[in-house]
Amino acid sequence: MSDRRQAPGPTPSISVVMPAYRPRRRYLRAAIESVRRQRYPSWELCVVDDGSGDSRIGRLLHEYASTDHRIRVQVVERNEGISAASNRGVRMSRGEFVAFLDHDDEVTPDALAEVAKAIESEHAPDVVYSDQDKLTARGARVAPFLKPDWSPVYALGAMYVGHLLAVRRSLVEDVGGFDPRFDGIQDFELMLRVSERTERIRHLPRILYHWRAIPGSIAAGEGEKPGVPELQARAVSAHLRRRGVAAGAVPHPEIPHRARLAPLSGDERPVVSVVIPRVGERRDLDRCLDSVKRLDYPRLELVVEEPEAGASVSATLNRGATRASGDHLVFLRPDVEIVGTGWVDELLLHAGLPGVGIVGPLSVYPDGRVRDAGLA
Repeated sequence: MSDRRQAPGPTPSISVVMPAYRPRRRYLRAAIESVRRQRYPSWELCVVDDGSGDSRIGRLLHEYASTDHRIRVQVVERNEGISAASNRGVRMSRGEFVAFLDHDDEVTPDALAEVAKAIESEHAPDVVYSDQDKLTARGARVAPFLKPDWSPVYALGAMYVGHLLAVRRSLVEDVGGFDPRFDGIQDFELMLRVSERTERIRHLPRILYHWRAIPGSIAAGEGEKPGVPELQARAVSAHLRRRGVAAGAVPHPEIPHRARLAPLSGDERPVVSVVIPRVGERRDLDRCLDSVKRLDYPRLELVVEEPEAGASVSATLNRGATRASGDHLVFLRPDVEIVGTGWVDELLLHAGLPGVGIVGPLSVYPDGRVRDAGLA
């Protein structure tokens, strides 16, 4: 079916979607004015008042819409929640991309120009996200958040994409928009579903978004919105289920707003072969073997390979691999001691993620300094 809606200007046209619910008027004005100050001309602002029940908010919004044809407003009588309001804004939009702005935040004057430049690049992304910082109640900029490039694994544990987020409108529509069951982490949950459809996700390493830290906002503190860790774990578990990964997620026991992956119980576990070369000090090898034998894993094969005369460690490991019968191979140095008992399940969990072929754990020296943090 063809889309007959007219975009607001030359491509790439960008629709900024802003759900609003009982905002402070001065912050709402600041948010709208930050869009009007954009150096990039091909934008529209779609504001949905989600049942604020305040005639002054409605008048302010209609005043803006009457004086600037790029601003479109819809007032809903009954509060439906941020996902429903955002979906209304997406349906109102006509741009090729939709960007999301909270009713009390601000974007930098070059924000949409930078997004448009990324969209028109040779990478042709479907999703663009930027770095961000926070605005205090007095307007001071603090806490810059310089994000990593897109990582589908890191994104399972942390809501790091955040703002500014711009997504191809057709893609938002294809995945069904925001899910009201995840109000509070709706943008994180949407991003998980979007990532199931595209890998063309681009990070802009520039602060283009100011997140206002006021009471009631997560920006003001991680305890402002209870229930977020549980919602986050539910969203990640559903995402893994859709991707056919035998794992779930649980709230991180120590770090707020983080999820940890956990193996699903009851699945038949594969045979895992641990290959260790018999090199170095005997006491190191004995310590390593004792730590492996403490593992809480029922289908473990231990292969200790004796090196041939003049053979390198790599050649010795290769010989051990040919003798191993496991579905997965773990190559272990004899001077490494395993801490804990569940690490095989952890490695297998990550090895089962889409696109993953090799998994390397974090290893540390006895004094706690990092020895290596996986493989690249």
